Amino acid sequence: MIVVSLEYQVSQLTQQVYKLQAQLNNQNQNSNSAQHMYQCRLSVFTKEYRERSTSRGQAIASIIDQCTDSNDEMFCKPENVECSKY
Repeated sequence: MIVVSLEYQVSQLTQQVYKLQAQLNNQNQNSNSAQHMYQCRLSVFTKEYRERSTSRGQAIASIIDQCTDSNDEMFCKPENVECSKY
C-alpha cells in the first residue's frame, strides 16, 4: 500500500517537473528570435500520441497527459517519447 502511494506521488512530481520545464522553455523560446518546432510522438500498444510545440518540454508533457488519460502510467514514460526539431 505504501509503495503504491509513493509511486503515485513520484509520478505526480514528475509530471509537475515536466510542466515546469515546459514553462521555462516557453520563456526561453520567447526570448529567442529563431523559433523552432518540436514534433514528438509516443506509441503505446496500438495507439500513437503526437504533439507539436515550440517547446520540447511542453510537447512531452502534453503527450504524457494524453497517454495517462487512457493508459496506466507505467506505459507513459517521458523517456520513451521521441522528438524531432524542425
